[in-house]
Amino acid sequence: MYFFAWIIGASSLTSRSSQKSITLYAVETWALMERLEDLLTSCDHRMLRNMSKVRWQERITNEEVRRRCRVENLKHRLRKMRLRWFGHTKHRDEYSIFRRAMELEVEGRRPVGRPIAKKT
Repeated sequence: MYFFAWIIGASSLTSRSSQKSITLYAVETWALMERLEDLLTSCDHRMLRNMSKVRWQERITNEEVRRRCRVENLKHRLRKMRLRWFGHTKHRDEYSIFRRAMELEVEGRRPVGRPIAKKT
């Protein structure tokens, strides 16, 4: 739990931590693009600044806010979550749909270039 819980109050901390849980629900299964990762990171930084009552006018870096809140970087957390999910999926039985999807090999090759537009 964050060390500043006594500053904000327990009910506020609970609601904000649940917001983070809701935001990152099942994120380990998402196909994250760099843009979406950046949006999640900025959302995380805004939540941390809001919870610790640090305004952007104070010119405190995001790294410093994370250090004060004792929270690791979101990209590192996402990587750990994905690796944990990958481990769970890898240890499932061989007939599981997840395991078969991970080991699927597609035959053939895709054509080079832009697809031809079909008239409808």
